[in-house]
Parts: sequence; structure tokens; C-alpha cells
Amino acid sequence: MVCVSIHRLSNDEIDEAWVLARLGDAGLTLKAWRARAAARIALPAAGGVLLARDEAARPCGLAVYGMSDQPDGRLSLQVESLVSFDALDPRTVASALIMEVVRLARAMGCETLCLMRPLGQSVEVAAEVLASGVAVLPSLFWSPGPTGPPPSPFELR
Repeated sequence: MVCVSIHRLSNDEIDEAWVLARLGDAGLTLKAWRARAAARIALPAAGGVLLARDEAARPCGLAVYGMSDQPDGRLSLQVESLVSFDALDPRTVASALIMEVVRLARAMGCETLCLMRPLGQSVEVAAEVLASGVAVLPSLFWSPGPTGPPPSPFELR
């Protein structure tokens, strides 16, 4: 298991973290990353960048997040991107980053957590939204079975 330490990205670490940022967005230029990261560092109340390092102090994960007011007045933390790298199992690093994002959200008084995800061309988007737990599906005649929510309307039978 990987031992991970997580902290807010500093100005001195922006270029070093670019490699991870590019894993999440292959078209991201160094100039664009510098501007995005510097903006997050300069205005911590608007969001931030978390950097995860392994036991050898190598960068192994990155989470970029922003803060926003929802239409109902609640403060929300929005995960814009999350990149995790480990040669054997990147889920350990990703889990540590997610736990830190949730801790930060609660510490800042957020009531909701939003996730940004490119829509792409996948028809699995509906299934992913249903699986996320954000949907409320009351019905007089349907109840979720032991396998979870109903099949996506996009599934082929």
C-alpha cells in the first residue's frame, strides 16, 4: 500500500505538477496549467489544487477544485479534475485525495460536492448519474431490486 501525503500546491510546485495535470488532459499546455494553478493558489477562497506525494516525495496525485454558490444559496465544492498515478493501484492515491477534498469541503462549510465530468460520446452517462446517488426515484409501482437502480434507457436489449 502506498503512503500518501497531501497538501495544497505551492507556486514552486506548479511546473512539477504539470505532468500529472497532463495525464488528466493531454491537450493542457504548460502555459495554461501555470495560469490555472496560479489562479487557484492566489485565491484560496475560490478553490485550490491539492498535490499528493508518495513516501519518496514524488508527485502521485492531483485534485483541482473550485468553490461555488448554488442557486439555493448553499456553498458547494466542485471537483474539476482528479488525477492519480501509481504503478500498481492508483485507487489508493485517488481515495486519499477524495477523502481530503471531502474534509476540506466540510471545513469550509460546504453542504454539497459537485463533480465535473466531460460528457463525451458515451451513452453510459445516464447510468453513471443514476449510480451516483444524486437521483431520487420515487414510484408507486417500482422499487429498486437487490441489484440496484433500473437499467438505463440507453441499454440495448
